[in-house]
Amino acid sequence: MRIFLNYDPSAPARSRALSNNNGSIEMKCRMVLLSAALVLAACGGGGDGGSAEPVAPTPTTPTTPGGLPPPEPATPVAPAGTTAAEILALADATNLAGTSYPWNGRFAGMVKRWRLPIPVKTNGEARAVPAMDAIEAKLGFTVFDRTSLANADETTITRGLVFRQGTSYLPVGGNPRSFCANVSDAPLSGGWSASMVSPGELTGRIYVNLDNPQCVADAEIVIHEIGHAMGLATHFKGFGGEDDDGAIGPEFWPVLATLYANPIGTPKASVVVKQIKD
Repeated sequence: MRIFLNYDPSAPARSRALSNNNGSIEMKCRMVLLSAALVLAACGGGGDGGSAEPVAPTPTTPTTPGGLPPPEPATPVAPAGTTAAEILALADATNLAGTSYPWNGRFAGMVKRWRLPIPVKTNGEARAVPAMDAIEAKLGFTVFDRTSLANADETTITRGLVFRQGTSYLPVGGNPRSFCANVSDAPLSGGWSASMVSPGELTGRIYVNLDNPQCVADAEIVIHEIGHAMGLATHFKGFGGEDDDGAIGPEFWPVLATLYANPIGTPKASVVVKQIKD
């Protein structure tokens, strides 16, 4: 509130005294208003009808104890992705070399995989569908034949994947969490012969066993087991190869994509690496 008082020297003393008193009142009011303005400026506030804005302080340049400006912070560098050489090395260890189980030296040094599309009988297993969807989305093409075996008697199936629930192999004394799912020649079995025909084509009836009485496979574990069935034999970094690695990691996708970007039987020296984002 502003109070306007006019000073008149010809006015009676009492009037001038009143004027002086009022002048004191005006000064006090101005001081109060100034204090209020400072408070509002400090808080950055204002009333509903106020339009005053806080006054920004004059910026100063911080200095080090030596009087020099501090160095600019280093720009963080994003970690590099898996290189082509690393992907090829992982593909070699799990598939191409053929020295590990279940290859056991067969078709060594070349790509071993299914001819597409891979026939699949889901047996109504709901987790199979999103897992297959995820793999096809990453690879960018149709991988699975989901219809030809839908109504087939699984005992008559000679080529394809068959999903089963509650049939994961659990050895006596085994950790149920470590045997939540597996790939094998039969339900409740731990053996996988990996049938193949020249020049390295995977074939036969392969069971994807999910769950045991003490463990239920999650979505990543289902994808992991399909990865085994598609030709990733042994674990590696990004494929359950480390304690904190998880069922699938960033390295899993380019290794799987590389196998299926090259013809069956392609020798290691001719393999073209397929980079793909996690």
